[in-house]
Amino acid sequence: MLVIKQLIGQLPVAGPSRCNPASQIRHFSNGIILLSGHNKWSKIKHKKLANDTTKSTGYSNLSREIIAAVRNHPQKSASPEHNARLGQILRKAKSMEVPKDKIEATLKKAESIGAGGGGQTVTYEALGPVSSDGIPVALIVECSTDSPPRTHARVKEAFNKNDIRLSSTTHMFTRTGVIRLSAAKGATFDSVFETAVENGAEDVREWELDEEDSQGGIGVEITCEPTNLQSLTATLSSAPYGHTILESEPMMIFNDAPVRIRGIHEEEGSAEDAASSGWLQEDTLVKMDKMLGMLEENADCSRVWSNIEGWPSR
Repeated sequence: MLVIKQLIGQLPVAGPSRCNPASQIRHFSNGIILLSGHNKWSKIKHKKLANDTTKSTGYSNLSREIIAAVRNHPQKSASPEHNARLGQILRKAKSMEVPKDKIEATLKKAESIGAGGGGQTVTYEALGPVSSDGIPVALIVECSTDSPPRTHARVKEAFNKNDIRLSSTTHMFTRTGVIRLSAAKGATFDSVFETAVENGAEDVREWELDEEDSQGGIGVEITCEPTNLQSLTATLSSAPYGHTILESEPMMIFNDAPVRIRGIHEEEGSAEDAASSGWLQEDTLVKMDKMLGMLEENADCSRVWSNIEGWPSR
């Protein structure tokens, strides 16, 4: 139970938001960025990997962080010299005394995924346990594989063993470009906001950084149309702005309130929040973690999106 609560509490919280007036139809705050736990209902303070109760749990999270750092980097760089987020995670791995061979294996997998390796990308949609309000867990699973039939069989096995069934869910999510950055030293939120909006951003908000990522600047989270993601990222990271890009990728944002976990989220939201969300028992999260482990270990899984508040952590 302690490990689960730590995992849910490890993700960053967004601050006040400003929206582009020209994009009033769909704002970032209308949905959830799943896998990062970001949404307008969330009061949970996100933090990266810290003091896991077991090394196995700690490394499982660390492995996902390494893959995410490479996948989310604008150039998909697996070099800590060019990828600030990856460098911080590798220093964390060293402090945790993670075996070098495990780190190298994860970096190799991350580099392959970042370069589009591992064959083709296959996507599975599924529904899981139903919340107290009748809202089911919605999942989108992405796998990079050189053998789709093998991956399909292993995904189905992981689903079947954890009461999850294949079912259409993409209509429940919206694909959105998301950029998270550490602003250049001396830059203000207003200056980042103006630059982002002028170059196609739909929503700009303050985002709480870990001390390792701050580099003296403020954290900012920006959303845009996926087609604008690459050009907006390039503008923000280049002269004369020079902001440090921590993440830049298309994300699947759930279109409604999240389902939440009793015993973990109950004290984090208001009565209004609770009324708009479904509730799951804590043992459901244990089952979902088991399913995730099976997918990552045996099914070439590279990404999972869900409508559970703050799950998975990356």
